[in-house]
Amino acid sequence: MAVLVKPNGLFGRLYMAAIAPFRYLIVYPSLTRRWERAWLDRDHKKGTSR
Repeated sequence: MAVLVKPNGLFGRLYMAAIAPFRYLIVYPSLTRRWERAWLDRDHKKGTSR
C-alpha cells in the first residue's frame, strides 16, 4: 500500500516536513504491525504455520 502526496507551495512543503517524524515514528510502524498481524492471521485461518 502506498500513498503519494505532492506538496503544493511553501505551506505544503513545511507541513510535510513537520509531520515526517510523526509518520516515520508512529504511523508507519503501526501500519506495518497491523499488516503483519493480518498476514499471520490469514495464514492461521488457512491452517498454514511458519
